Amino acid sequence: MPRKHRKKKKARVGLTIFLVVLSLILITVGILGFRLYKQAKGMYEDAKTAKQELSGLLDDIKSESFDVAQGKVNHIHEIIKNVRATLEGPIWKYGYKVPKYGPDYVTGCRLLQIADEMMDKYVDVGFDLLRENPFSTIKIDNTFNVRALLNYLEFAESALPDVQDVVTEVSGMEISLDEEHLMSKYAGKIQSLIDLYHNAEVYVPLLKAVLANGEDRLYIIAAQNSAEIRACGGFPGAMGTMRIKDGYMSIGSFASVWDVLTNLIPDLDLITDQEFYLFYSMSFPRDAEYDPYFPTVAKVWSDSYTAQMGEHVDGVISMTPAIIQKILGCTAPITLDDGTVLDGTNATKYIQNEIYMKYLNSEELIYGMDEGNEISDALFSQVAQLAMGQVFSNISTESIPKFMDLVTSGIEERIIMMWMRDPEAENVIRQYGAAGEFNTDPENPELGVFFSNRNPSKLGWYLDLDINVGEPSVLDDGSLRYNVSVSMYNTMDWWTAEYAGYYIAGQPAGYLYSFLHLVAPKGGYISGYWIDNWYWMEEDWYMGNQMVSCRDFTIGPQERVTAYFDVTTAPGVTTPLSVTHTPTLQQYR
Repeated sequence: MPRKHRKKKKARVGLTIFLVVLSLILITVGILGFRLYKQAKGMYEDAKTAKQELSGLLDDIKSESFDVAQGKVNHIHEIIKNVRATLEGPIWKYGYKVPKYGPDYVTGCRLLQIADEMMDKYVDVGFDLLRENPFSTIKIDNTFNVRALLNYLEFAESALPDVQDVVTEVSGMEISLDEEHLMSKYAGKIQSLIDLYHNAEVYVPLLKAVLANGEDRLYIIAAQNSAEIRACGGFPGAMGTMRIKDGYMSIGSFASVWDVLTNLIPDLDLITDQEFYLFYSMSFPRDAEYDPYFPTVAKVWSDSYTAQMGEHVDGVISMTPAIIQKILGCTAPITLDDGTVLDGTNATKYIQNEIYMKYLNSEELIYGMDEGNEISDALFSQVAQLAMGQVFSNISTESIPKFMDLVTSGIEERIIMMWMRDPEAENVIRQYGAAGEFNTDPENPELGVFFSNRNPSKLGWYLDLDINVGEPSVLDDGSLRYNVSVSMYNTMDWWTAEYAGYYIAGQPAGYLYSFLHLVAPKGGYISGYWIDNWYWMEEDWYMGNQMVSCRDFTIGPQERVTAYFDVTTAPGVTTPLSVTHTPTLQQYR
């Protein structure tokens, strides 16, 4: 055979083999392509189905159709498992090598894995929780389902670490097809809810201490009247209740202190001889707040309430009227029976001054004194009732941060104080600084300045209490010494004293019959004390701290009386001295 012919034959054979191989490759690719197309089309249809299931899921949960909702979630979960199995199968497993879309494939697989694992862990538990605690049972009228709230809180505490890990991971993911960045937007929304919980988390132990695992509890809510200023806050003009019964919490009506407390202290052992000496009128439970140490005041009130009303008291929550304005600043205005509208700008001024000038001033006394007093007390009680109702009816993701700020500032300013009969719960209250006690930590020194007026009146509205703390000097033992002055100024003028009448200005008109109690920081002491007009000051030890007192000095209209003294901290303390004091009304005038 000629050589040239053999070469042509070999070429034809080579070409044939090449064409066969190429055909095999094309057939294989075609088959694979068809399978890829078929599987991709199936996954696309699955995705459409999952989207349809999701579209009505929230409505099902809101309508409490939990079986329907869980069926949809289980179907979505099944779709996710099927898609995962497909993508991890032999045809798709090299998807990460596909140019441009390889990273999307990897990210998509990871997202499906996360969804699969989270649904495995939390779907059944979550729907069991919803069935046992439907949303419609959490708040009924003005009652709260405490046990449901605690169950949701427990679920959040257990799931939150996993959710945070997922959000953190997803926030860092990118998919080229996600041009609107929906994935990061959704992650951001979830993160904002997580942040809200973490901000509120600091108060969870306090909340649990008060809610007492949903067990039956009765708490007194004392509305101390700063216009009738006392060391611990003010005369408790109205008292209401917060009751937990059969797992539901409700706020009871507020009533006059004259109706709910006994006239005399039910057990003389509640008060020591020292307390009778230091604090005016301690024989009467309604006057216990001349004592600045709130646990003692709360015990007297609780035992007196039990003796009068026949119900065991588990704790006391005290608030001064300034809290009302703070609450209304977080919620909506309220309208009183006399047509007055109160909000976050005017509530304190109205209930601490204008209400009395409207119904009880001597120049324009439309009502008799007894009737005017009854009207003003009723309105004061109504304000407290409506404000507490606003708290319960306005809890939302938007209002929670505002309420948290309110509680924080209220505790710092002593306009919110709490006492619990249960020692463990009281210890939690103490850790939050809400117990109304004296300074117990030498490393964080705090001076207490407490003022009372014993002239029956509303002169607390007119008191300016200004405390000036100088720069410290360092003593040889490392302690810090501060020069301090406490200025007490009666802003009422003589014309108002005459015009207002005795119910507002007292008798003699316009005179503050004053008590001043200074409490030294733990481990420190007060020295070099004196006061204008050479009123007598003396020292004692009370509740483990030195107390310097000036009792029964007068401050007339437009008169100022100032006390001067030195405060020395415990040796070696470097933390600056802070001050806590009886809350006043001067910023609201």
